[in-house]
Amino acid sequence: MVRARDLGVKLSGSAILDGLNLAVPSGKITALLGANGAGKTTLIRAIATLQPVSAGALTVAGYDVQKQSHKARGVLGLAGQHTALVNELTGIENLRLVARLAGVSRRGLQSAVNRVVGDFGLRDFVRGRVGTYSGGQRRRLDLAATLVSRPALLLLDEPTTGLDPRSRRELWHYVQALPGSDTSVVLTTQNLEEAQALADWVAVIDRGRIIKTGTPDELRRELNITTLAVMTRRELSRDAVLSVGSSLGATVTLHDGARFSLAGRFQVQSAVDAIGGQGITSHEITEFALAPPSLEEALLATNPKESI
Repeated sequence: MVRARDLGVKLSGSAILDGLNLAVPSGKITALLGANGAGKTTLIRAIATLQPVSAGALTVAGYDVQKQSHKARGVLGLAGQHTALVNELTGIENLRLVARLAGVSRRGLQSAVNRVVGDFGLRDFVRGRVGTYSGGQRRRLDLAATLVSRPALLLLDEPTTGLDPRSRRELWHYVQALPGSDTSVVLTTQNLEEAQALADWVAVIDRGRIIKTGTPDELRRELNITTLAVMTRRELSRDAVLSVGSSLGATVTLHDGARFSLAGRFQVQSAVDAIGGQGITSHEITEFALAPPSLEEALLATNPKESI
């Protein structure tokens, strides 16, 4: 659906994307992971034909974003970090406006609007003015408006920023259903829980380049990492937790009072010995769990500077 080869983008003379290579599969949800400034939003803007490309090649559904920008825009929808809605209009009026701007015919307008109203559960509030909506309602309407023209590719730039946990999970539910309606999705996020919940495919971007790709499970498995979660009856010092991690050659991914987690390559007995070496007795341990890593723990383990 999207292919970038040696892609370069400059802003104010500085390279934001530099030699980036990426192939986004069709019919899947792809998550772009990376810290602030890694180049996620710049890449989304380049795919959406909103950011000029300075080097390399970039295509969307086979269309060159520089030479065939009009055709590329015709197959994609974009929902940015902030909703693009008119507060003075009702939800229905916003949907009709966006549909017409996207080229939906007058004959197909009502059915297109009715479809997204039903798909995104908007009926209870869609006739009210957008200025009265909650953050979650605005996000759902914004996503519905983006999809009213049935784009082949939906770009979501940190779609759940600022949403409460309930609204975030509701939005996840709607996004998860999109590949079934023939819409491929590319989303950016710093929320690794979100990527693990939504993505079929993950690309990690750092300093303008893709440094790792694969499914969430593949990224976890290829690292051959074990995670250990421990809960004790008393609070542990930072030094004690770091000492346990150091003796195991593991990364501390969490330390919160009496609870800590490690990610690394170690055996059960080694973990028991390391914990005992800090004077923590077995009767003080209320939780001791070994498991495969979450996506976050896997990435932290390969980038120790990002740990605690």
